Amino acid sequence: MTENNAVNKKTRPCASRLSIGQGLFCLMSVLALALTFSHSELAISSMANGMRLCTSTVIPALFPFMVLSELIVSSGAAELVSRALGGIFQGIFGIRKEGCVAFLLGVLCGFPIGTKSAVSLYENGKISKSELEHLITFCNGPSSAFLISAVGVSLFGSHRFGVMLYLAEIISAIITGIVGRFYFSHRKCAENSVVCGVKKKEREQTALQSIVCAVTSSASSMLYICAFVVFFAAMTGILGKYADSLGLPMSVRALMLGFFEMTGGVSAASELPRNISCLCAAAIVGWSGLSVHFQLVSLCADHKIAYRPYFFAKLVRGALDLILISAGLSIFYDRMEFTNEFAPSFLSAPSLHPIHIVTPVAFCIGVIGKIRGLKNEI
Repeated sequence: MTENNAVNKKTRPCASRLSIGQGLFCLMSVLALALTFSHSELAISSMANGMRLCTSTVIPALFPFMVLSELIVSSGAAELVSRALGGIFQGIFGIRKEGCVAFLLGVLCGFPIGTKSAVSLYENGKISKSELEHLITFCNGPSSAFLISAVGVSLFGSHRFGVMLYLAEIISAIITGIVGRFYFSHRKCAENSVVCGVKKKEREQTALQSIVCAVTSSASSMLYICAFVVFFAAMTGILGKYADSLGLPMSVRALMLGFFEMTGGVSAASELPRNISCLCAAAIVGWSGLSVHFQLVSLCADHKIAYRPYFFAKLVRGALDLILISAGLSIFYDRMEFTNEFAPSFLSAPSLHPIHIVTPVAFCIGVIGKIRGLKNEI
């Protein structure tokens, strides 16, 4: 009996205990569900705004660049760019030359184009997993158009402040990438430097096949991105309502919204006194919001990479942006030329126009093609 009891104790599964993180996640999930039930009308209207934002702005602004970034990698154009600029990039960041394409596209086009390009490089065997983990810590940031036009001109009434914010983002990304080189160096040494990426392509794709794969893959990624945009639009709408009812300071409200979703947080920050609003906006832009982070996770989900360095790097970039903007304003504040005039932009959630129906229809065609392709593979 004693031996059987001992065997049963060994084979009997131990009662699982929730960690602190899991317990907090469960609590927040239940709280979010309760808030959504109690403010269902607000959640629905906020999701409608998120859907309008997707159809009128997010998909038209991102989808073409995602397809083109995929084609740049698959067509071999990345190798041409890496020959010209890859040596400098590799010397600074310690990542293979091809990685400079993801960094450049991320700086110019914004997230998630940089991440999408980095993942494509990894899938095509151009960089290793540790290099992918390093690369996404500094190639995933807002685009120049968003920071200069939407934030600088539309919200803050200052083109120069938008430029300053964009330059601060580039500098913080470079600093983060350089510091990250020392963190990832030991992992790169332990990793097999010969075998990179998921696998090499067994055969060269034709131009037609490359275009089809780029469009269907980008359409699938856009589906996840839009899902996160709509979800966090609902959550931030409800959180903003509760922040107003609790009488929280506007700066706390802006930072709280910015923690979850960057656009809403920056919009709230623009309503603060100018010296405080600029600093809040810098911290929010550097962090970029959970919505953006989950978009990155969805793009990298198939490759089981470590995300802790990425989240830590985004916290560091938020602090660096705050320091850089604070220093810049102390020197150039009189030259910023802030105005109180509001210029309409995609941040204002425009009304749905019949032409917007064309975009989701074309988008759905790409998703259907992706699903049919997966069925054929199975």
